[in-house]
Amino acid sequence: MSRSISGGRRKRVSKKSSKKSSKRLSKKSSRKSSKKGGKKTGLKRVASPVFLAYVDLRKFMAKELGVKMGKAIMKLSKIYTDLAKSKDSKLAGIDVPKRAKELFKEDKNAKEKLKSVS
Repeated sequence: MSRSISGGRRKRVSKKSSKKSSKRLSKKSSRKSSKKGGKKTGLKRVASPVFLAYVDLRKFMAKELGVKMGKAIMKLSKIYTDLAKSKDSKLAGIDVPKRAKELFKEDKNAKEKLKSVS
């Protein structure tokens, strides 16, 4: 009576070789984590306040015009920031989006500009 090879008991692997492979894998993973910098806790990237001011400007414009944030709002905010820079050349940093917001509030033709941009 002969048994078929497929379906029988699996061949045992020696303990020595399985220990070697697991040790090799653990060394490899520790090497990878040390190259990446390991686990650093407490250090998180923070967005710059100027960038956050521009984001706030775009959100404000989108809310005022009743439009979703998108390319059109980005282009419109660019128009107003350029306008703010051209009117006051000494402005820099957070002052530019603040001035752009003021100009946007004063402008009555903002919706028309939005239509021309999109």
